[in-house]
Amino acid sequence: MDGFDFRQLCGRFATGIAVVTARDAEGRPAGMTVNSFTSVSLEPPLVLLAIDRAASMHEVLLGATHYTINILEAHQESLSRRFASGNPDRFEGSASRPMHSAASCLTARWRTSAATASTPSRRATTR
Repeated sequence: MDGFDFRQLCGRFATGIAVVTARDAEGRPAGMTVNSFTSVSLEPPLVLLAIDRAASMHEVLLGATHYTINILEAHQESLSRRFASGNPDRFEGSASRPMHSAASCLTARWRTSAATASTPSRRATTR
């Protein structure tokens, strides 16, 4: 299966969309759209985010003490597209609300959490 066919296949799988936000080392807000967000455990409450190492948000999240996951609703497609774009100033014109020392809240459904751990992974080849 080539990359195009794989993308088309995966694109048929319905998933939720969220925007994860945090502050970089200089305290500037950073964020990106994710669909690789899933709950892992209720006790303790754990979630999994899969972020490509090449993404600018990867280093931000590794250094962040807190992050916010903003769960998007169907009418917030423009917000999803804004944070999925390559625009470096994704917060400009958004109705974000700064959260204590952590990140920015963009939606009515959000949760700010302390960053506790990350586990790097490698790209694998299956034969």
